[in-house]
Amino acid sequence: MAICGYLLQATVKQLKQTQSSRYAFIVSLATLSESYHSSTKLHIHRVAMYMQILAMQLAKAASSHDEMIANIDELMLASILHDVGMHEIPERLLCYKGNISLDDVENIKRHCMSGASSLESLKHYHSNDELLLMAREMALYHHENWDGSGYPQNVMGTLIPLSARLMRLMDVYDGMTSERHYKQAAGHKAAVEFISQQSGVYLTQMSLMLFYW
Repeated sequence: MAICGYLLQATVKQLKQTQSSRYAFIVSLATLSESYHSSTKLHIHRVAMYMQILAMQLAKAASSHDEMIANIDELMLASILHDVGMHEIPERLLCYKGNISLDDVENIKRHCMSGASSLESLKHYHSNDELLLMAREMALYHHENWDGSGYPQNVMGTLIPLSARLMRLMDVYDGMTSERHYKQAAGHKAAVEFISQQSGVYLTQMSLMLFYW
């Protein structure tokens, strides 16, 4: 019995070390691609934490298996890479404080397709890796809206993968509650009010159910 207990403790410790190593590696990959502004590094850490909390809440409240994330740790790690396509966007656009042209806006929107393409190329090494599959989904679809008004593919509703719907929700929340180089933070209360108002229109219908944490 003592030997079994020791082996169990050793296994748990090894798993924690492995998870920590994976987290560090993915953060390094994301921040190397997104080194244009210091706030980006804080953003990906916050989003990863929010996604983990949100997925746990969803697991408690979901009415069907289709509304649940099977591997919350993989979702959390994958979320770190949602903006990996930003490495192809000119730095002048990402740090610009004034109004930008419509052409520049379209240029920035390219980061969704670019990120998805970069992550798709990694599938050559592990075609069925769950982390890579969710990371690609989030990179491609995290600016799509529930009502179809988003980009880059204008998909709507449940055609947007669940991982990307959750990512969209957390991206909006973090964007509103965090100070950026071009704006002040609106705060938690304002963010929750906005998300509640937009539930089922601009954001996923799950917004109201999930945001009381």
